[in-house]
Amino acid sequence: ATTGSFGKTAAGLKMIKDRLRAPPQTRQELMEAVYMPKAYLKEGLALAKTHAVTSCIDSSDGLAWSLYELARMSRVGFEIKDIPVATSAKRFAESQKLDANQLALHGGEEYNLIFTFKPRDIAKVSEGLDGAFFKIGRVTNRRERIELKTEGRVESIKPYGWEHFKHN
Repeated sequence: ATTGSFGKTAAGLKMIKDRLRAPPQTRQELMEAVYMPKAYLKEGLALAKTHAVTSCIDSSDGLAWSLYELARMSRVGFEIKDIPVATSAKRFAESQKLDANQLALHGGEEYNLIFTFKPRDIAKVSEGLDGAFFKIGRVTNRRERIELKTEGRVESIKPYGWEHFKHN
């Protein structure tokens, strides 16, 4: 699961770097994501208090990279069924003929918490976060394999995002 949606920062950075345009409301939302990132500190503390979370990482290096880090350290895989792409990122992607899922998966600097819990503990997690989270998939025993299952298609999610000390 995750505490927020994805894609705004990647879309905002693309807009800045490539000097692309967007409607004023969309532009404002994307620029805010770039210049005023939100840290999910309260949510992290609330999740810790539930004693239901089995793993957790922030998405500062991107959703895909963070999923691979969790999978590697936990020796599991993930089947992702729903990527919560921010509405403004979707609008921007559509207007620029970009893939919104790719912006959401491989951007970074969004600081959402990505976490796992046992299905039986969903009520504890929901209560701890006042229901403010997105369930994005499930853990599998297919070690370090991350797959996106949508509309009857299965595709492997590539393990890249922000890598420190590498020119991105």
